[in-house]
Amino acid sequence: MSIVLSTVVYMLVRLSELGLVDWQVLGESPAPLAEVALAGWGEGAFVVLSAIALFATANTVLIVLISTSRVVYGVSKEEYNSFPSVFARVHSNRKTPYVAVLLVAAVTIPFALVGDLGFVAGLANLALLAVFIIVNLSLLKLRYAGEPRDSGYRAPLNIGYFSITALVGLVSSLGLITFYLFQVLL
Repeated sequence: MSIVLSTVVYMLVRLSELGLVDWQVLGESPAPLAEVALAGWGEGAFVVLSAIALFATANTVLIVLISTSRVVYGVSKEEYNSFPSVFARVHSNRKTPYVAVLLVAAVTIPFALVGDLGFVAGLANLALLAVFIIVNLSLLKLRYAGEPRDSGYRAPLNIGYFSITALVGLVSSLGLITFYLFQVLL
């Protein structure tokens, strides 16, 4: 349902853009949304759009940092044994996976100092896709490691213990990484 709703909202935004700016202008523009904002709001649009983009980017970065440290923590738990257990340590007072947070910070901070936002955004996309690959591989591994489990969450679309959902996620993430690297290298 959320995919359908997101698609409808996306299409409505695209239609409203075409109501403000000619499709040929949008097609030639390196920043089509900025063109639409300029047409709709005037010269002050750049400041407003930049502020919105800055907050949206900061929010996305925060979510990715938090979720990545939680993924590292989750796959490091003793019952999964997919990552070194040191990353599953939880701070006694704050109840946060501080070693996983430190790992993510240690990997992230050098990229923040690069200075090229496009390069860093590309690396962030690759890292997120790598996390998706790890999660899907972990699901496939967990299905065949140890004894079969009848309780708990079970991903949809299975053939026996094999998860078609995890396979599609794995293949699509690998495909997106390949496509991205192909675009960057050419």
